[in-house]
Amino acid sequence: MRDENCEDARAIWQRQCTRSSSLTAHELSEKARQVRIKRRKEWLGNSALALIALGTASHGMLHTSAPGWRLVFAICIAWAASGWLLSRGVDRRASSPPALTPTDGLSFYRQELEGRQHLFRRFLPSFFAPAVLAMSSWILMVSGVARKLHVRVTFVPLCTLLGFWILGIFILRMRTRKELKEELAELASLECEDNQDT
Repeated sequence: MRDENCEDARAIWQRQCTRSSSLTAHELSEKARQVRIKRRKEWLGNSALALIALGTASHGMLHTSAPGWRLVFAICIAWAASGWLLSRGVDRRASSPPALTPTDGLSFYRQELEGRQHLFRRFLPSFFAPAVLAMSSWILMVSGVARKLHVRVTFVPLCTLLGFWILGIFILRMRTRKELKEELAELASLECEDNQDT
């Protein structure tokens, strides 16, 4: 009986919110501003990927007459453009900071973190995948054209750079995921503290 009470007490204690030091409205607003800056930098990086996909696919489409390659490049263009436009719509809906009350500051911080999390989730399907598909297709298309023209071109350095670039992006994404998890945990802790105070 005593062991069961200990187990129940331990379970209740583990479910409790971890209390952190209370943040002022100004500190919450500053944290939200930092998250917004990070999100904008990530959005600019994603936009650069969309431009790479659009430029590579457009160049490939202009320099091939094969219907298969033209279809692949058209898909890359549509995919990259739609991903960029959908992401831009989400970014524009981000509101300006509310009045500096703790509740409003907390909701603003939550809104900024949710926007960054949404952008993080859309990175692979909306930006990275069309860029990699466009670049890979372009390399394959150009190597096919070079073979037909009996021109010897080596794509090993370019493929190596592409491989290192892909690996680097995945390492950065893992770091961003860890950082985002920590920020979301901090938000949950702040919200829990806010609920206990009310």
